[in-house]
Amino acid sequence: MNKKISIFLRYCGGCNPEIDRRKLVCNLHGLASSQGVLLVFSDTIEDADMLLLVNGCPRACLEDEFSGPYAPIQSISIQGERVDRLHVPEKDLPRMIWDRFCVLMNG
Repeated sequence: MNKKISIFLRYCGGCNPEIDRRKLVCNLHGLASSQGVLLVFSDTIEDADMLLLVNGCPRACLEDEFSGPYAPIQSISIQGERVDRLHVPEKDLPRMIWDRFCVLMNG
């Protein structure tokens, strides 16, 4: 592995998912690994490089909880078949998220 990215990962409650949230994260982990990057999931936001909010639907309830004091940390929000409010088919979500990680981490 060439690089390690520490992620503070949060899943929504899953009351109305339009995507398989866990499968998405597993696919993202595999994609990162194939690119020589190890994704490490942090227990605290203070120790993380990135905040990843995995909302199962467009309601994006996690954004209510993780706004304000967390704004300084780089973040990506998935809202069902959307990444940061842009529509992305479920099969393409891991690649889109990975591309966003690369942009945010390389600033």
